[in-house]
Amino acid sequence: MSRLTFAFMLSALVCSTGFSQDTRTGKTTEKRGESRVQKRGEEARGGENPRSNRSESRRSDSDPRAAFRKRLGELIEKGKLTRQEASQLYTLAFPERSRDRGAGRGTEKRYRNRRKVEVKDPAQFKTAEGKTLFSGPQPGEKIPPFQVTGLVGDFDGKKIDPVSLAGGKPQVLIFMDGNRVGLRGLFGLARMVSQIKEKSDNGLHFSATLLGDDPAELSQFGKRFGSRLSGLVMAASQDGRDGPGALGLNRTISMTVVVAKDGKVTHNFVFPQSMLYPDPHVLGAIAGAIGQKRETVAKWLNEEPAVAAPARRPSRKDLIKRFDKDGDGKLNEEEGRAARKALQRK
Repeated sequence: MSRLTFAFMLSALVCSTGFSQDTRTGKTTEKRGESRVQKRGEEARGGENPRSNRSESRRSDSDPRAAFRKRLGELIEKGKLTRQEASQLYTLAFPERSRDRGAGRGTEKRYRNRRKVEVKDPAQFKTAEGKTLFSGPQPGEKIPPFQVTGLVGDFDGKKIDPVSLAGGKPQVLIFMDGNRVGLRGLFGLARMVSQIKEKSDNGLHFSATLLGDDPAELSQFGKRFGSRLSGLVMAASQDGRDGPGALGLNRTISMTVVVAKDGKVTHNFVFPQSMLYPDPHVLGAIAGAIGQKRETVAKWLNEEPAVAAPARRPSRKDLIKRFDKDGDGKLNEEEGRAARKALQRK
């Protein structure tokens, strides 16, 4: 569609929708006196109060945006406009509405809807059943050397020892089966560990070892999701559902989380059914391992993300300066088409 045709169509649409609204307003004013008495009588007889419906109808009829959208829809149905052209016309007619759809809006909404992260005293942790359960090395014990197979990145297919990889840094080790609940909890914890690592000067090593009786299935599962988890060493045990024998893991437990420092366990958490969200007590244990107060880590995890400012739509002068190839101070049809394509990409 040429630039001139585009301008004429916009003018015609604005005039037609505006004229139809003025006509409706005039007719309504003329008949207001005689219809008011009639409508009151009908309301009294019927016992209904359609005032709110009448107000909604009047608001929608008088809204120029609604009338404009309706007209654009009719033209699309008749094949006189494409959806892309209709969108451009609407943006030109109501630029202030388009600016409202800035890049930061979705981020702000996501932040408002996000769960508030709590960081609690790890000593207060209890299992869902309230029973004392054991799995893996206990607090105060050194983690024995063990080997698992890396699944992604530089460690793909290699035998690794997560304790050696940590190099004495504080670390979080997760031993889990392949259920989807645990996977969701792992994603959430990986995101929070990344946030903590950005703020902490002590470093933090994070690894997850998958446990199961089918090594091929474990490998496929881990490779599919492990590549999406940045800052996490994803591995699989070759020792079946029991995991590495030296660790003493409980095969009936879906997820075991071990927090350690200098190769020694500081806290051990047992989740018979895996954790759906990062447990506040686990976060408290991580805070202690890196030498930070729980309140400080909670503040890090609840910080509002920076919102990018919406991009400014270039002015006509900017567009001419950029796309006016022949130097005549205006855009011809070809130059205008190039400008529209550039705006659509943004």
